[in-house]
Amino acid sequence: MFMMVLSGMSIQTTIRNFQKRSVAIRFTPGKDNVMWISTYDGGLIRIGEDEDWTIFDPSNSNLPYHTIDDLCLANDGKVWLAMRGSLKLDDTYCHGALFEYYDLTFTKNSPADYIDVTNRLTAIAIDSKNRLWAATSTDACGQFEYALSVYDGVNWKNLTSLVTEIPKAYMPEITFDKKGFIWIGSEKGVIVVNEKTLDVIN
Repeated sequence: MFMMVLSGMSIQTTIRNFQKRSVAIRFTPGKDNVMWISTYDGGLIRIGEDEDWTIFDPSNSNLPYHTIDDLCLANDGKVWLAMRGSLKLDDTYCHGALFEYYDLTFTKNSPADYIDVTNRLTAIAIDSKNRLWAATSTDACGQFEYALSVYDGVNWKNLTSLVTEIPKAYMPEITFDKKGFIWIGSEKGVIVVNEKTLDVIN
């Protein structure tokens, strides 16, 4: 895979010169101190401790879109990338995609490939058990509704179809607290889920 690396400038100078809108910023846990930045129409940026920038986009990787709507870092070193994609009906990636990045390789692992939800990702997050939580939107054809799904490393599960208390609503934010609760921001208010039992608290 070809990687475009920007070096020889300070982070401050590079940020001023890079005019793409950032969407999410994450730091890799541990000693590496790597920064990952998802952007609107600017691809995925990796900034190493030596301040070298690597930009991944459709021109040098198998990522289908220039816009990365959300990203999260797993304990096993994987970087998960969520994309809502376009609204074109002929979009071969079903209006979005979910990719995992590991060992210089991007691998598509979208929930719509396994369960009845869309690929239009609106939020993703990793819980204490290293499970990936993904909120998805409706598709352009109106075939699927909003859904909340979870991936345990092997299987995808659509929680919205299993837990009736989880509303079918637009969910742009997922986060976790230290007490074992999942907090989900939605257009119908805040949803709180017990991480162990998957019961909805409110």
